[in-house]
Amino acid sequence: MSAARSLAALLLVLPGCTRAPEPSTPAVSAPAAAATAPAPAAATPAPAKSSACERLVGATFQAKATSGEVSVVVSLADDGRTYTWTQDGTRVTSSYTCDGGTLQARGGEFTGDLDFVATYDEARDVLTWNGVALERAPH
Repeated sequence: MSAARSLAALLLVLPGCTRAPEPSTPAVSAPAAAATAPAPAAATPAPAKSSACERLVGATFQAKATSGEVSVVVSLADDGRTYTWTQDGTRVTSSYTCDGGTLQARGGEFTGDLDFVATYDEARDVLTWNGVALERAPH
């Protein structure tokens, strides 16, 4: 589309502008344009989370001390790449990858940047993180 036609088209939709379309552009009334516009597609439901890794995205897992207080919390962000681990007031955020329910986690600031592996047991819905079994936190 030429710059002149682009400007003409823009002027047609701006309030208060009365410039007519160029002679080579067929004029279409609003009702006719609406009648020829395709119907919007129906909303597609979100697919079910099919893999163990997909079920972990956005999840929070926790372990409780014998006193019943939550002692460790691991939250896996909605981006599917970032986790936050919290224990005794220490909070670490870093990255992870997941394959088949096995997480390769990159340590953070307080861990000496050590890498470690966490595993997800789908049948029990338990994430074993650095040797500690964590249960999915209630919503």
